Amino acid sequence: MQGSRQLVALCRPALNQRQALRALAVRVGGPKVLSTSAAPVQRVHRMKSPVCEWPRLVQSACSSSVAKRFLSSHSTASNVVDVSVQNFQQVFAEKVTFIIACYMPQDQISSAVVARLESAIREYPSLKLARIDVDSNREMIEALSLEVVPTVLVYSNQRVLDKITGDMSPEKVNELLSRLAGAEEKVSVLERIKKANQMYSQGEFVGALETYKDILQQEEEGSENGAMCLAGLAMCALALEDANGAVGLVEQLKEKYSRWLESPMVKQAVTGVNMSIEARKMGGSVEEFQAIVTENPDDMKAREKLAVLLFSQQEYSEAIEQALYIFNKDKNKAEGNGRNLLLR
Repeated sequence: MQGSRQLVALCRPALNQRQALRALAVRVGGPKVLSTSAAPVQRVHRMKSPVCEWPRLVQSACSSSVAKRFLSSHSTASNVVDVSVQNFQQVFAEKVTFIIACYMPQDQISSAVVARLESAIREYPSLKLARIDVDSNREMIEALSLEVVPTVLVYSNQRVLDKITGDMSPEKVNELLSRLAGAEEKVSVLERIKKANQMYSQGEFVGALETYKDILQQEEEGSENGAMCLAGLAMCALALEDANGAVGLVEQLKEKYSRWLESPMVKQAVTGVNMSIEARKMGGSVEEFQAIVTENPDDMKAREKLAVLLFSQQEYSEAIEQALYIFNKDKNKAEGNGRNLLLR
């Protein structure tokens, strides 16, 4: 394979590119050290010839209408990019989910798979198709652990999540993209919920309420994200002194989202509303009970009511401070009121 070595030597990348290729090989799970000769890549029907010995043009492939459309098309979607040894570091630095399609332009099957992916991915702007012509980028063959073409890799967060070899029908292509786009959308929704939580913690209750409401309208009934949004709405209602509204939201949680009642955010909302109801029943104000415990620190009933009132007003750190005081004074710590308050 002297000719193969000479050809690879001519195309050998710069040192920094070789180091990056080694890093890519580790992420893919391939060898850590690249050889000096091109690795043999076989077509899907497993030809035994190495890639450097494949003919430059296969008439049967070029006569295919799919291959012709792929080879002659220069109009690509904005989320489709051609990857080479020269630009792969820049391309894969982008924080999106990539579908990496490895193909040979003269191979009918791999060209058809890439054409299907390119056509379908236009409907999924959150994903990106990275096309790699292995004929022109032999240095990436071993880095990507290629054995056949076509090979499709799912690449996200600096690691390969899936590897598919062989032909892919249009149905299989759409199923893959739909599944990946759904995962991307879920991450996006969680980021929006996180942002609403931050707004809430910063006292921007109206803004947080609007964000929770917008997300909830797009969620399916009974989903975990929907449960978190309803919980957020209940906490915002409490913060805006709409206790009745908060109670109604918690009732919806219990009725339609019961499977998520033990998740932290939902549990916090339910507990907050329950304590708000309890605080309204027992009457009095934070100031009144603070005055009582200041005068008589060992009045545990007054201190317990103070803790409940503080919690209902979402003064969590002060409420926990009162509960800890009661807990430390309890003779039976395993069943005392202090422990019960802390667990709520």
